Amino acid sequence: MTGLAAGASDKRIVQASEVERTIRAGEPAEFDNCIIEGDLNLSGLKIEQPVHFNNTVFQDSVKFESTIFNGDAYFGDSAFNGTADFRYSAFNGTAYFGDSAFNGTAIFWISTFNGDATFGYSAFNGTA
Repeated sequence: MTGLAAGASDKRIVQASEVERTIRAGEPAEFDNCIIEGDLNLSGLKIEQPVHFNNTVFQDSVKFESTIFNGDAYFGDSAFNGTADFRYSAFNGTAYFGDSAFNGTAIFWISTFNGDATFGYSAFNGTA
C-alpha cells in the first residue's frame, strides 16, 4: 500500500486545457506519469505526432471521438476514471492500452485499428 501512495505523489498534475493546447499546437505530447484534471476533449483532430499517456490518471472524462491518430498512441498502465470515448477514431500506428483500468464507460464503437493494438491485462470496470 505504501508503494502505491508513494507512486501517486510522484505524478505531475496537469490541467486538461494544457494537454489540449499542446496537442492542438502539434507539440510533443509527453504526458507520461501525470494526473490529468478536467474534461479532455480532442474530438475530430488529426494527431500526427505520437501521444504518450503511460502511467497516467485521467480524473475526468476523455473524449477522442472521430480522432485520427497517425502516430503511435500510448495509454499503457493508465486509469480512466470518467468516460473514455474513442468512438469513430482511427489508430494508424500502434495503439497501446495494456494494463489500463477503464473505471467508467469505455466507448470504442466503430473505431479502426490499422496497426498493433494491445489491451492485454486491462480492466473494464464499467460499461464497455
